[in-house]
Amino acid sequence: MKKGKFILSFSLTTLLFFSSVTGAFASSSEVQSIPDKLPVPEGYEIIQDFEPKQERGAEIEAEVTASPMTFGIQSTDTEEYDYEILENTTLHYQDSVNTETNDLLSQYRSDVTLAAIDRQMGGTKTERDLIKVTVTVFYHEVTKDLQTYIGLDKVYYRYDKGSKYSSSVVFYGNRYGGEVIQTGPGINNHSVLEREPLVYVVEKINLGQTYLRQPFPNADEVLVGGLLTEMGVKTQSKWYDPNSNLLFNLDLNSLIQGRITP
Repeated sequence: MKKGKFILSFSLTTLLFFSSVTGAFASSSEVQSIPDKLPVPEGYEIIQDFEPKQERGAEIEAEVTASPMTFGIQSTDTEEYDYEILENTTLHYQDSVNTETNDLLSQYRSDVTLAAIDRQMGGTKTERDLIKVTVTVFYHEVTKDLQTYIGLDKVYYRYDKGSKYSSSVVFYGNRYGGEVIQTGPGINNHSVLEREPLVYVVEKINLGQTYLRQPFPNADEVLVGGLLTEMGVKTQSKWYDPNSNLLFNLDLNSLIQGRITP
C-alpha cells in the first residue's frame, strides 16, 4: 500500500487576488457554493467574443502518509499511503480590457481534487476512499513592459469524507492547515513576500463544508518565471480513522514557481 510522491506539471501562466480582509486576520468563511467565474474588476469591460478554453495548470505535488495510533499515542513508524488525483483542470474563462489604458486582463479557474484511498491485495482499488481535499483557485494575469505577472483572486477549499472514514472533523498539523503564498519580483519593482496560513489555529473546519479565503489585499502581482516566484496554495491536514486506528497526514501543493537560482 505504498506509493511515492507524484508530481503533475502544468504551466498556469497567471494568477491575481482581489481581496478584502476584516478583523485581525483574513480567516476562512463558509460558503454554500463556488461561482463558475468571477466578475471583472472595476474599469474593465469583457471581451464578448472570447471563447473559454481549457489550459494546462500549476505544478501539483501530493503525499499521503499514515501512522498507527495506540491508546491515543502516534507511532513513529510512518508509511506512505495510496492516493489518487481525481481532478486537475484549469479553465481560461474570461478576458477583459481596461477602458482607459487598453491593458488586457485574463482570468482563470483551477480545480484540483486529491483522495487518500484504500486498496485490496493485488492493487485493485476499492470504493472505500478515506478522505478527499478539493482546492479551487481563481486567478488572473496582466502584462507590463512585455512581461507577464500573476496574482491570486480567491481560494476555495473543502474536505470530504469517503465511505470508510467515520469522523466529522479534520485535525490540523503544525502549519494550521497549510498556506496561501504570493512571493517574487513584483509588478512595481518591489519584492512581494506574502504568506498566510490557509487555516488559522483558532478555526474549526468541518468535513463537507466549502470555505473561502481572500488573502493579500493590495498585494502586487509577481513575475511569471521570476527568481523565487511562488504563488498558490498548500494544504496540510491530519485526521484519525477509527476503523483502522491510523492517523493520516495529507499534503497537497498547487503552486506556480519560478527560478530558484539567478
